[in-house]
Amino acid sequence: LFREYVDDISDPKNMEEYDQYLRQLEEEGEIPDDEEVVRPEKGFVVKTKATDTGAKIFINCAGTDKVPAPSQKSANSPSAPDSTGDRGKGSYWSIPYIHTSVRMDRDKKDEPCHVYDVLFNTETLRLSEKQAQFKALVVQTALESLEENGKTKLKDPTTNKYDYTVLKQMKYKGNVVRPHKLKKDPNAQPAAPSAKKSSTPPAAKPTRKQEEPKKETKLDEKPRGPTEPKVTVVHRGEQGLSDCMASAGSLDQPLSRRPKELVVRLELPLMESASDMELDIKGGFLEFACTTVYALKMKLPYPVDEASGDAKFSKTQKVLTVTLAVLPWTEGELEAERRRAEARAEEEQRRKEEEEERMR
Repeated sequence: LFREYVDDISDPKNMEEYDQYLRQLEEEGEIPDDEEVVRPEKGFVVKTKATDTGAKIFINCAGTDKVPAPSQKSANSPSAPDSTGDRGKGSYWSIPYIHTSVRMDRDKKDEPCHVYDVLFNTETLRLSEKQAQFKALVVQTALESLEENGKTKLKDPTTNKYDYTVLKQMKYKGNVVRPHKLKKDPNAQPAAPSAKKSSTPPAAKPTRKQEEPKKETKLDEKPRGPTEPKVTVVHRGEQGLSDCMASAGSLDQPLSRRPKELVVRLELPLMESASDMELDIKGGFLEFACTTVYALKMKLPYPVDEASGDAKFSKTQKVLTVTLAVLPWTEGELEAERRRAEARAEEEQRRKEEEEERMR
């Protein structure tokens, strides 16, 4: 299952679907005001290893203008929280960055590995390509960000130094550059409207005002209650009822079929994680709820083993997949099916006899 999970989240098709989903949210104005979608540019890759778990780690040092540019400051100026450099030589560099969450991928040996995107300003990447010493500072900043934000131990406990390699032939770990939905910098928000006003023609202003009531209308509609997600049910495999009926001495008649498993897929485009989801299988029903967003109570087509099953949420596809084992026939169900088969056989025999009588 873990191998399937890694294959699923590292699949370029899933990454492209996630990007399309974010673009759709942007076009429909569904991105919250305090968030924005960042699509970084390729930069360079750092390979290292966690000293506590031994996990192989790749760090994509990627570029975006959403991160402030680097700045060189005097040693007497207040230090920034995300700065690095030698403050004892009169000046030091402040290198802002954005740390993103970990995702799984595979290395060239097809083994699972951890991948982080650490986002810097594009000017930071440009300077790092020109100055080896500055690039070392950028790498150190990226490694420190993992230890601080990713809660990962990277320093060698004996030397108290980082062991890493900057890959020369790789600019980004992953077939598709991953977009990120991030919180906006609250300090940068006040400057954004003024920049737009200076570059936007006056005719565009009424359009924005006209769009505001639409958002208010959507908010008014939310109290109506959670919506029912789109559901797909797939029958997987087939139990051998004919074998069961033969052992019971049944006639050789066409019989109903029962799958081995039910695979239920719930499409949840508004969900980011499974933390708020509630799923229960009881009394022949699948019940699903997620705060005030989604709710579902669905009658299952076959009796299932309610004490077992598997549920997996794909963050890229926004789909919850529930796999349930269908129970075999009980003695009562087998007896009822045997009687139905015999009744169908008798009815068919009666029709044949009536047809032969008419032919005489």
